Order: sequence, then structure tokens, then C-alpha cells
Amino acid sequence: ARSGHALRGEPDYYAREQHFYATDSWSRGMGFYADHFPECPGRNAHPQYQFTVDATPAYLRKPIVADRLQATLPGAAQPLLKFVVILRDPALRLYAYWDAFVLSGTGVKNFDNWLKVAMDAVRECQRNHGDDLWPPPDTFHCDEDTIEGVAAGVYHAQLEYWFKRFGPKRFLLTSTDAYEEDTQRVVKDVSHFLTGSAELASPARHPSNIDSIKVFGGMSSDARTKLGRFYQPHNSKLLHLLTHQTQVTFSPSVKQLGVQGWIAGG
Repeated sequence: ARSGHALRGEPDYYAREQHFYATDSWSRGMGFYADHFPECPGRNAHPQYQFTVDATPAYLRKPIVADRLQATLPGAAQPLLKFVVILRDPALRLYAYWDAFVLSGTGVKNFDNWLKVAMDAVRECQRNHGDDLWPPPDTFHCDEDTIEGVAAGVYHAQLEYWFKRFGPKRFLLTSTDAYEEDTQRVVKDVSHFLTGSAELASPARHPSNIDSIKVFGGMSSDARTKLGRFYQPHNSKLLHLLTHQTQVTFSPSVKQLGVQGWIAGG
């Protein structure tokens, strides 16, 4: 594999996550997107240089990404697409979302305060639009940023959508829990899924603390309980979906993803 690269004026992380299909960069065209990647090596190149990766984390939760992929990629290229999905306990994911993106307003320095306002906004949205939060409703009754942040943890709806669009056999699913517990196994599984070989050039680096939050410390037990209860039915649907998928590749296994623990947390 070869990594991409950031263009002039872009942050360094654009080398691995281009955000093209999920943002206004889309309007700049496929040529602009392709400029982030090395030239195709050709049929006779060394097999280790046969693909590259766009690791944009927002793609799964934005249905427009699937639409744009199918609209822009040549028909011959689409069957070659493979998707690696790394799930995270949705309560911890929302806490990380708050830490990274909530920069002003109520609760900017207090997650519990922000969570109260956010869940009030969710209930208001559901009263006017219905219980389904994904795809995030496009209506004035729903605060777009808040609902999208909360709904990003409703994984079962997102995965069902992507499985229908591209077929489940193109997906490998793992989780931050699994990656932290057995880093080497997960990285080898990903390598085998993408290349057909589990051989690594060097040992995979174990994360020192995958759930570390940059600024404000850990989530309170009260907030953790509230979010566990909120996400519990969604996590149960996720587990049901995954346990009935025979074509998806799991690393290391459905059980080791940790979804049962997310449910128990509710």
C-alpha cells in the first residue's frame, strides 16, 4: 500500500483522510481528489503497491458518501472497493466528538451540561420527526450538528445502508476494543482482507491509550449511565445485525468486538 499526501495549505492529516466525499471539497472534482494519491503503479508493479487508502472517519455516517462513490468511480473499479470499519463504544465516541468539535455554547467545558442540552435536542427532534435519527433528519425541528453527533453512534442503521449499497462481503469490521486487546491480530486480519496476505513488514504498534481525551478528563459515571441507556437499543440492533451476517469479515470475531459490553453498559 502507499499512503496519500496532503496538498499545499491542507493539514498534515489529509495525507490519510481526505474528506473529499463528505465535504465541500467534492465541488473541486475528481482530479483534485486524485492529486492526493500516488500514480497508479500499473499491472506489472510489485504487488505491495497495488492500492492506497482514504481513512476519513466521517464517511460511514454520511449516506451521501455512498451516493458519490457510486456516481464517480468507474464501473470496473467499484467491485475492487473494500471497506474497513472500526467501531467504538458509541458513548465514548460521543464524548470524543464533544471534546473535538464542541467549541462554544452551553457545556463547552462541561460534558454533563452539554449532554443535557444535546439529549433535549434529540427528544425534540424525535417528537417532531419520529424516532429514527439516522440518516439525520433535514428539518428545522432538528439541530443538525447535535443530531449528527449523536446519530453517528447508531451503527446498525449505517451498516445496513452500506451493506445494501455495496454488499457485505466487501466489509471488514473491527473495533477499538478489539484493536487495543489484540493489535497484532487485527492488523494482520486487515492486511489479509486487503491484500490476501497477513504478513507484516514490521510489528503493529500497540495504542498506549486509545480512549484518551485531550483536555477535560474522563466522563462522569452519571453521563456514562445515561448514554449507555440511550444507546442500548441501538447496540442491541447492531449485535443482532452482525450475528446474522455471514459474508462480513470480522476481526477477530463478532464477540470480540465488545458490543455485548456496550449493551451491558446501559
